[in-house]
Amino acid sequence: MQSTTKLTLTLEWFLNPDHLPFIAGVTTGAYEQAGLDITIIEPDDHYDGFAELQNQSIDLHVNEPIHLFEHYAPNLRALGCFFETDGGILMQQSSMDKLKNNQPIRVCTPAAEEKTNRIGFGDISPLCQEKRL
Repeated sequence: MQSTTKLTLTLEWFLNPDHLPFIAGVTTGAYEQAGLDITIIEPDDHYDGFAELQNQSIDLHVNEPIHLFEHYAPNLRALGCFFETDGGILMQQSSMDKLKNNQPIRVCTPAAEEKTNRIGFGDISPLCQEKRL
Protein backbone atom coordinates (compact mmCIF):
# COMPACT_ATOMS: atom_id res chain seq x y z
CA MET A 1 0.00 0.00 0.00
CA GLN A 2 1.33 3.42 -1.01
CA SER A 3 1.87 5.98 1.75
CA THR A 4 -0.24 9.12 1.57
CA THR A 5 1.08 12.67 1.87
CA LYS A 6 -1.43 15.19 3.23
CA LEU A 7 -1.23 18.67 1.69
CA THR A 8 -3.37 21.80 2.06
CA LEU A 9 -3.76 24.00 -1.00
CA THR A 10 -5.18 27.51 -0.67
CA LEU A 11 -6.68 29.13 -3.76
CA GLU A 12 -6.08 32.79 -4.55
CA TRP A 13 -9.75 33.68 -4.58
CA PHE A 14 -13.22 32.20 -4.91
CA LEU A 15 -13.56 28.86 -6.66
CA ASN A 16 -13.61 29.43 -10.43
CA PRO A 17 -12.78 27.64 -13.72
CA ASP A 18 -9.06 28.42 -13.31
CA HIS A 19 -9.03 25.83 -10.52
CA LEU A 20 -10.48 22.97 -12.58
CA PRO A 21 -7.18 21.04 -12.70
CA PHE A 22 -7.08 20.94 -8.90
CA ILE A 23 -10.76 20.05 -8.57
CA ALA A 24 -10.40 17.30 -11.17
CA GLY A 25 -7.38 15.91 -9.35
CA VAL A 26 -9.43 15.55 -6.17
CA THR A 27 -12.74 14.38 -7.65
CA THR A 28 -11.26 11.84 -10.06
CA GLY A 29 -8.98 10.36 -7.43
CA ALA A 30 -5.85 11.20 -9.45
CA TYR A 31 -4.15 12.78 -6.43
CA GLU A 32 -5.09 9.82 -4.27
CA GLN A 33 -3.62 7.42 -6.84
CA ALA A 34 -0.42 9.48 -6.71
CA GLY A 35 -0.32 9.15 -2.92
CA LEU A 36 -1.60 12.66 -2.17
CA ASP A 37 -4.45 13.69 0.11
CA ILE A 38 -5.16 17.26 -1.05
CA THR A 39 -7.42 19.61 0.90
CA ILE A 40 -8.45 22.66 -1.15
CA ILE A 41 -9.20 25.83 0.83
CA GLU A 42 -11.18 28.72 -0.63
CA PRO A 43 -10.03 31.91 1.16
CA ASP A 44 -12.16 34.75 2.50
CA ASP A 45 -9.87 37.38 0.98
CA HIS A 46 -7.73 37.44 -2.15
CA TYR A 47 -4.46 37.65 -0.18
CA ASP A 48 -5.20 35.24 2.70
CA GLY A 49 -3.14 32.44 1.22
CA PHE A 50 0.09 34.41 1.35
CA ALA A 51 -0.31 35.05 5.07
CA GLU A 52 -1.22 31.41 5.70
CA LEU A 53 1.80 30.24 3.72
CA GLN A 54 4.12 32.65 5.52
CA ASN A 55 2.75 31.37 8.86
CA GLN A 56 3.30 27.79 7.66
CA SER A 57 -0.33 26.87 8.33
CA ILE A 58 -0.78 25.58 4.75
CA ASP A 59 1.48 23.72 2.36
CA LEU A 60 0.72 25.28 -1.03
CA HIS A 61 -0.84 28.51 -2.29
CA VAL A 62 -2.04 29.27 -5.82
CA ASN A 63 -1.94 32.84 -7.07
CA GLU A 64 -1.45 34.96 -10.16
CA PRO A 65 2.17 35.82 -11.01
CA ILE A 66 1.59 39.56 -10.56
CA HIS A 67 0.84 39.01 -6.87
CA LEU A 68 4.10 37.14 -6.34
CA PHE A 69 5.91 40.46 -6.72
CA GLU A 70 3.91 42.24 -4.05
CA HIS A 71 4.10 39.35 -1.57
CA TYR A 72 7.73 38.43 -2.11
CA ALA A 73 9.48 36.83 0.85
CA PRO A 74 12.90 35.16 0.74
CA ASN A 75 11.58 31.83 2.04
CA LEU A 76 8.67 31.59 -0.43
CA ARG A 77 9.30 29.89 -3.76
CA ALA A 78 7.22 29.70 -6.91
CA LEU A 79 7.05 26.13 -8.17
CA GLY A 80 5.48 26.59 -11.56
CA CYS A 81 2.57 27.70 -13.65
CA PHE A 82 -0.68 25.73 -13.73
CA PHE A 83 -2.66 28.11 -15.92
CA GLU A 84 -1.26 30.14 -18.75
CA THR A 85 -2.89 32.55 -21.14
CA ASP A 86 -1.47 33.32 -24.52
CA GLY A 87 -0.89 37.04 -24.52
CA GLY A 88 -2.65 39.11 -21.95
CA ILE A 89 -1.10 42.49 -22.74
CA LEU A 90 -2.24 44.79 -25.51
CA MET A 91 0.02 47.75 -26.16
CA GLN A 92 0.38 50.46 -28.77
CA GLN A 93 3.75 50.96 -30.44
CA SER A 94 3.90 54.51 -29.02
CA SER A 95 3.70 53.06 -25.51
CA MET A 96 6.47 50.58 -26.30
CA ASP A 97 8.62 53.48 -27.46
CA LYS A 98 7.92 55.35 -24.23
CA LEU A 99 8.88 52.31 -22.16
CA LYS A 100 12.17 51.98 -24.04
CA ASN A 101 12.92 55.59 -23.07
CA ASN A 102 11.80 55.07 -19.45
CA GLN A 103 8.84 57.40 -19.89
CA PRO A 104 5.54 56.84 -18.08
CA ILE A 105 2.61 55.15 -19.75
CA ARG A 106 -0.97 54.57 -18.62
CA VAL A 107 -1.76 50.97 -17.69
CA CYS A 108 -5.27 49.55 -17.28
CA THR A 109 -6.05 46.22 -15.63
CA PRO A 110 -9.33 44.40 -15.06
CA ALA A 111 -8.82 44.30 -11.29
CA ALA A 112 -6.58 47.20 -10.36
CA GLU A 113 -5.92 47.72 -6.68
CA GLU A 114 -3.64 50.12 -4.84
CA LYS A 115 -1.12 47.33 -4.15
CA THR A 116 -0.85 46.23 -7.76
CA ASN A 117 -0.95 49.77 -9.12
CA ARG A 118 2.47 50.42 -7.51
CA ILE A 119 4.19 47.51 -9.23
CA GLY A 120 6.63 48.30 -12.00
CA PHE A 121 7.08 52.03 -11.51
CA GLY A 122 10.86 51.82 -11.17
CA ASP A 123 13.43 52.19 -13.92
CA ILE A 124 12.50 49.49 -16.42
CA SER A 125 14.83 50.55 -19.23
CA PRO A 126 17.38 47.80 -18.40
CA LEU A 127 14.60 45.22 -18.74
CA CYS A 128 13.49 46.68 -22.05
CA GLN A 129 17.02 46.45 -23.41
CA GLU A 130 17.55 42.95 -22.02
CA LYS A 131 14.27 41.58 -23.40
CA ARG A 132 14.60 43.59 -26.62
CA LEU A 133 11.21 45.21 -26.25
